[in-house]
Amino acid sequence: MLSRSSSVKLVGTLLLALTLASCTDSSGVKGNWQLASPAADLPEGATLKTEDSRISWYDGCNTYEGHYELKDGRLVVSEVQSTAAGCLGPKAEAAERYVSVMIGNPTYRRNGSKLELSRGDRTLTFSPRG
Repeated sequence: MLSRSSSVKLVGTLLLALTLASCTDSSGVKGNWQLASPAADLPEGATLKTEDSRISWYDGCNTYEGHYELKDGRLVVSEVQSTAAGCLGPKAEAAERYVSVMIGNPTYRRNGSKLELSRGDRTLTFSPRG
């Protein structure tokens, strides 16, 4: 049987380990993703890829790369760089809606095999990409 002080130390160590794991665990968003059944107002062929602390996505016009972390239930993206293709009209508007979610620190959740990123009233649903 453990002494009281040993039990307290063990519990403290376990809590610290769990806290650190929750801060760095990206398993919920890690992978290659394809925007699932895009709505008429979202870009066709949009993708998302996360690995370690790196993130990249394609919005139908441009490719974006940066860093991300999971913080307080949100996907926080930073240091984003992009290509500068000149999309016009509806395609550009759809890409802008997609990017506004991606750079807006969306909440994230797994729904079965799907990944959902939400900001305001817009949710992007991704399926695993083969």
